[in-house]
Amino acid sequence: MDVIIASNQRIEGEYAIKKIINGNDDKFKKGRISYHYLNLLDPVSIVTFSNVLKLKYKKIDVLINNAGIMSPKSKNYSEDGYGKICLLLSLVNNDYKLFQKMDIKNQIIINDKHFIINFLGPTLLTYLLLPLLQNNDGKYAENYDARIINLSSVLHYIGILDIDNLDGKHYSSGHAFYARSKLALTAWTISLANILSPSRKGSPFDKFLPKILDKSHHGNRVVNVNCCHPGIIYTPGLYQHFASPVLMLVKLLNWLDLLRKPIQGAQTILYLALAPELGNSTGLYFDNCRPILPSSLSRSPAIQEAVMELSQAYVAPYL
Repeated sequence: MDVIIASNQRIEGEYAIKKIINGNDDKFKKGRISYHYLNLLDPVSIVTFSNVLKLKYKKIDVLINNAGIMSPKSKNYSEDGYGKICLLLSLVNNDYKLFQKMDIKNQIIINDKHFIINFLGPTLLTYLLLPLLQNNDGKYAENYDARIINLSSVLHYIGILDIDNLDGKHYSSGHAFYARSKLALTAWTISLANILSPSRKGSPFDKFLPKILDKSHHGNRVVNVNCCHPGIIYTPGLYQHFASPVLMLVKLLNWLDLLRKPIQGAQTILYLALAPELGNSTGLYFDNCRPILPSSLSRSPAIQEAVMELSQAYVAPYL
């Protein structure tokens, strides 16, 4: 078994590997664990990372999209020097359709780090790695499903997908930005599961991602897609940009043992990754290792189509 940890924090990533190896004695003697640099804010970094994996591996069994940010000091994407992303969209009968030609009046500028790192980055990474997930490697993988696990949040229940505010100009609440990104991720999870389901019959999302739907180029392995709320966990990295009073409150709650520890938050993720009884489960939202109903907005066909349009426009130059 090979385990890959990818992040934009090299020192922390390498430290995590040492900690895992030292705490597991000989459990990794039959496999390997490695770190790779990956910046979900930068599409080029995502493409480079996926190309490295494609050169090294024939298949991937589990992809866990775990990265996320909340309330960064610099909320705007362009402030990091990568520039702005313009999606050409038009509003037709309350449905968002891709514009086929340049029209500056219908440009939508995505300038919110939450939306890019928590949603658009993972979609691009997933699309690029789907061939490895679908590949059965000519051995035993056809008997086992591959799995994609997206880390959502209970805050997706209060998220609003305000497409015309992706530039983030109309409000500054980091929690609102975060909730919106997790709503988009949850709705996209359900949509992608619909596309990849072997029992799919005339899916309304068939028009999206023809490269993914063309099985002849990849393999016939079933890929299940689910998302989960890991719980409210004390991970210093997630709260590092909170205002001092809020950060002090978070630390107090952790000291009072009212927040989950990382090992507790990992349980639902591990369950989704490893449980054999979930071999036919896809398009579900889990909390505490059980499926529950996600928000009504995430189950809305209009919202699902909108997030598919957004992800398609974002990834198109890189597929």
